[in-house]
Amino acid sequence: ALGIFAIIVAAITALLSLPIASASDTAAPFVDVLFTAVSAVCVTGLTTVNTATYWSPFGQSVIALAMLAGGLGIVTLATILSFAVSRHLGLTQRMLASAETKTRSMGHLTALLKAVIGTSLTAQFLLMLAFIPRFLTLGHDTPTQAIWHAAFMAISVFNNGGFVILSEGLAPYVSDWWMLFPIFIGTVVGAVGFPVMMDLSQRWHTPTKWALHTKLTLAAYILLTFVGTIMLALTEWTNPRTLGALDIPSRLLNSLLAGVNTRSSGLSALDISQMRPQTHFVQDILMMIGGGSASTA
Repeated sequence: ALGIFAIIVAAITALLSLPIASASDTAAPFVDVLFTAVSAVCVTGLTTVNTATYWSPFGQSVIALAMLAGGLGIVTLATILSFAVSRHLGLTQRMLASAETKTRSMGHLTALLKAVIGTSLTAQFLLMLAFIPRFLTLGHDTPTQAIWHAAFMAISVFNNGGFVILSEGLAPYVSDWWMLFPIFIGTVVGAVGFPVMMDLSQRWHTPTKWALHTKLTLAAYILLTFVGTIMLALTEWTNPRTLGALDIPSRLLNSLLAGVNTRSSGLSALDISQMRPQTHFVQDILMMIGGGSASTA
């Protein structure tokens, strides 16, 4: 795993080092290139430069590919490990792993990995379709650019990458339901995990047959989302530098997004630095908990 990770980071670093990868057509500083490559592969979203203006479309494509590989790679590795565990540990451990993965042999591994990849690409495609109309209405994109920006955002949101392709970030869209609500939905879908998504796709109408992993993940995720939303609303509702400056619907929208973003995508339209200390404390707890098992988070 370490070798594969090093190879992917090296490849992304090499591609971002090319002059064609930067908007200025000159090779970017190595420290920025390496940091961006690692951040994209690890889907942390931390960056030293403005993704929208510093990198060319080629460079942005490389970053999107890195996020896609990072999010999908984690899930794939977790799936392989769960199968390995189910075959090599004792009866109790094998029964637990079998209950979680809904399989009993390595023979189903290929089919499961195909389902994971198919689910990932389908979810990102649907999310891209949700973003395209909004980017078209912004007025500064051609149809081709709007599709590309929508695709980049879909990859970043679903894989919990945290990279934004908007030059001013999400701050100008703090009251934009058309932009922020798809981010909320994509963050949730990516962070609950593929075992949960596949289980729900097969048994959504019979909750009593859901796997224990699905029930626990959904219960915990909903509870944490509710707590995160309520806590941020309580601590920031009257803060004039965050929620206090917004109308009621926008306050509710950003509180809802805050209930999920700290545990996965990190995307926020609010200025985190202007939040109150008690809000940061709650966010620290949520970040430490994170997203679902075997998810892009």
